[in-house]
Amino acid sequence: MQLTFDLPVPKKSDLSKQQTLWSTYYYAHPCKEVASGGLPLWNSGNKPLGPSLSQKDWCLAAMEGTVAVKLLKGGVKTYNYSGKGEPSQTSCKAVFPNLNAAVLAGTERVRWKESKGPFGEGAGGFLLVPYRSLAVDRTVIKLGTVLYVDAARGIKITLPDGTTKTHDGYFFAADVGGAIKQAHVDTFLGITNSNPFSHVKSAPQHTFNASIVVNKEAIAFLKSEHA
Repeated sequence: MQLTFDLPVPKKSDLSKQQTLWSTYYYAHPCKEVASGGLPLWNSGNKPLGPSLSQKDWCLAAMEGTVAVKLLKGGVKTYNYSGKGEPSQTSCKAVFPNLNAAVLAGTERVRWKESKGPFGEGAGGFLLVPYRSLAVDRTVIKLGTVLYVDAARGIKITLPDGTTKTHDGYFFAADVGGAIKQAHVDTFLGITNSNPFSHVKSAPQHTFNASIVVNKEAIAFLKSEHA
């Protein structure tokens, strides 16, 4: 996947309604397959998909909903949340000692599928793209919407291959989440939990402005990135 961040500053005619939002962030948990004694990733039929993880990595992956596993035989495979099953596969209490009991119970029942994209899948058939994708409340922001955040333009980001880019301020509504409601969005960082964005502060009192992009070329480009 070729990641570019060189869209131009939008003209006034390229933008529509402005919204006030606040953002958390999420990522594909990076980890290594363990040779023995680990927990396999189960599919919806409670069958192992292949790699096994340490208990800590399994729980962290279940919390994020996407995991990028470095395989013992070489290469990386990415797996996505596919639902919840019975029974619970493990206890994650030691990893998340302060987590709400209901959320903890759901985390321990996560099931998986192999991802179609290198960084995971969003909703509506879209793939996730580092530093581009947003999870949104689709009753507020439709999937496929392009947003421009002026506060993100000019921010230095480090891509998964180690190269550095300067962000152009454009984001794409490619995902949803159970905790993502109303003005809350979730910014996807790729395979890192290091947040470069000053506007993403994970607290509802720290809001920022985002404008809906109506420029057809910009919309087509971001859709193609997520296809």
